[in-house]
Amino acid sequence: MVETGSELTMGMTVMDWWGVTGRPANARVLHDIDAAGFFEMLTARLARL
Repeated sequence: MVETGSELTMGMTVMDWWGVTGRPANARVLHDIDAAGFFEMLTARLARL
């Protein structure tokens, strides 16, 4: 959600990490990733286009 009402976070994309808004989750955040594996898969998929 893009914040438009708060002076502290106006214009930021804000995530409710602790579920205080009561809204359903609508995003996933990756903390760790196999970068080499990801780029290998990405280039293979793009090569199919």
